[in-house]
Amino acid sequence: IAAIGVLVYVIVSPPSTSGPKEIPVANTPPEMLSVTLQQTPNAVIALPKSRDNENDRVAYIVRWTVDGTKILDVRTLRLPRKKYSMGSKVAAMGIPSDGKTEGVPMDSRPLKIENLKEKRD
Repeated sequence: IAAIGVLVYVIVSPPSTSGPKEIPVANTPPEMLSVTLQQTPNAVIALPKSRDNENDRVAYIVRWTVDGTKILDVRTLRLPRKKYSMGSKVAAMGIPSDGKTEGVPMDSRPLKIENLKEKRD
């Protein structure tokens, strides 16, 4: 098997031919399976799950919303506590990437922030 860019070539030698043939096999994007949210004392954490047909390592971009407002300056799995307050509804969209292509985004269910203790400085 030889890799060229994002195409992978598989050499197949059927018994009825006199030589190997190259058949390109394209990379497929990772598929999101779920995006769940977990509240911690200092943040809300996105827990995405996905699968990749080629078993490539999958990374995630996360787009957060708080009470329907996009949080444009946070794209990681962790939304810091300073971005929401008691009673806020937090949601996240997970976008999987295998480094070659991005998969179809998936939204989490909204998480209502409860039991938030006052932050002490």
